[in-house]
Amino acid sequence: MAANTFDSLVGQIQPYCIGAPYPLIISAIADSARTLCKRSKCWSELQTITLSSGESQYSVSPQDGYSSSRTIRWVLIGGNKLQPATNDSIATGLASLLTTSGTPTHYLLNQDMDILLLPIPSESQNGVVATVSVSFVPTYDATSIPSPLVERFAEALILGAKSYLLAIPAMPWSDQQAAIVGAQIDGGIALVAVILAMIGSARALAHRRALLRSARGTGLIARA
Repeated sequence: MAANTFDSLVGQIQPYCIGAPYPLIISAIADSARTLCKRSKCWSELQTITLSSGESQYSVSPQDGYSSSRTIRWVLIGGNKLQPATNDSIATGLASLLTTSGTPTHYLLNQDMDILLLPIPSESQNGVVATVSVSFVPTYDATSIPSPLVERFAEALILGAKSYLLAIPAMPWSDQQAAIVGAQIDGGIALVAVILAMIGSARALAHRRALLRSARGTGLIARA
């Protein structure tokens, strides 16, 4: 998935924020992208990881190495959906999963943004493929996101960045009223983005159900 730098949107923001420094405009676009991705989960991918016996930690990163944080939406192994674990749940009752081996039943996103599968995959799990649905949010210092997202949500990104810049007080380009109106419009566009992302989620669910049917057909899991 090709990258589209935030630089491609600068020219559509500068005329409304004359005098705003280039780095500040890029930062405003990044802030707008962060808000959009958090609200709508529009930057989501289905990834596969191949399990290795004795290895519990696996990397889930954007396909083209974008600077981003991530959230795991679900993990599927052999048609079975794993349960999310937290540091608290591990401390209060799931600690044994950190040191035992078997078929993974839980997952945890660690501080390095890698996924931990618990219990540790056993020898029987070697080579088994897990499907992971992961959502990404650009970091504060990000300068690009995938091109399809910029093309699809360019108007929301531009309006969000303009609202942020115009709301900064005591600047030559400051316009509090325009910032309020822009934020309202941006909120409406963000709602559309959420709806579009929900459509994407429905497609992902259909894909997961197809995986489940395939697993049943091959005998990996029993039919209900």
